[in-house]
Amino acid sequence: MKPRSWRKATLAQLIMIAYHDAEAASVDRQAALDEIVRRQHAVRSRSGSRINQREKARYGR
Repeated sequence: MKPRSWRKATLAQLIMIAYHDAEAASVDRQAALDEIVRRQHAVRSRSGSRINQREKARYGR
């Protein structure tokens, strides 16, 4: 895969390259692992941002 297409790859493709593809180069494996970690971090950091600010201002604790 080209470096530009890592973000377009599905999670299943990234896992296949990172863990199961014996012919993948070490650079490709590391790039796939980095992309998996980046996506996991994006999901974790996004979870707290779904607060309704209008209700929070009105019914704050």
